Amino acid sequence: MARQIIDTTTPQPGGKFGEPIPTAFEKANANFAELYGKIVEEQALATDYYGAAAPDPTWPGMVWADAANEVRKVRNASNDAWITLGPLFTPFGSAAFLNAIGSAPLYGRDSVVGTVSQEGGVPTGALIQYGSNPNGEFWRFAGGLQICTQLRTNESQAAATASGSIFYSLGLVWVFPAPFSTAPTPNIGMGRPVDSPYRLWGTWADPSASQLTYGVISPQSISGLFVNYRMLAVGPW
Repeated sequence: MARQIIDTTTPQPGGKFGEPIPTAFEKANANFAELYGKIVEEQALATDYYGAAAPDPTWPGMVWADAANEVRKVRNASNDAWITLGPLFTPFGSAAFLNAIGSAPLYGRDSVVGTVSQEGGVPTGALIQYGSNPNGEFWRFAGGLQICTQLRTNESQAAATASGSIFYSLGLVWVFPAPFSTAPTPNIGMGRPVDSPYRLWGTWADPSASQLTYGVISPQSISGLFVNYRMLAVGPW
């Protein structure tokens, strides 16, 4: 609305000047109403339309501080839906922030490494998870891959059984440091016995999701010797 000027100079019947008092106040009220509306609109813009109810009217790119759900939203390009940007009063990268944005493809410093989780094939936690325990170390990735490893050093093979010129220890068990969802692909990277120039060979039975039953074979007696193993298993978690 254009500004309405109150006439105070035009002569009127009876020697008075200006327009009638009711007309003048109608203009004054209209001017004040528009001014008040502008003040309210400026306050709304300054606070990103903070409130429990969505602003009306809306336009593309409009930001709304949704007080009911404590999230900040932006109007989409077609002006027919709101997109959640994140929580109103929660620091970027915090757990509450990640919960608020849900499955949005956004990761920060606090969410790259942490506890990996997924739902229906969609990552819901961190990207990479690392852990260790007496059974070894494991790396778990958001895409579903897990790697488990363990270095067994100076392990005694005193229980080796001789069969001709071959000596073996079977029925050894490696419990994975973290379980798989199905049986992984195992590998035993064999080293040299500490006090022997001969290499060892590894063999295994069918692995389960939680452990590997394996054995080692040597071309010489390893009774009483100590050997090193590098255990490795790769599969889905």
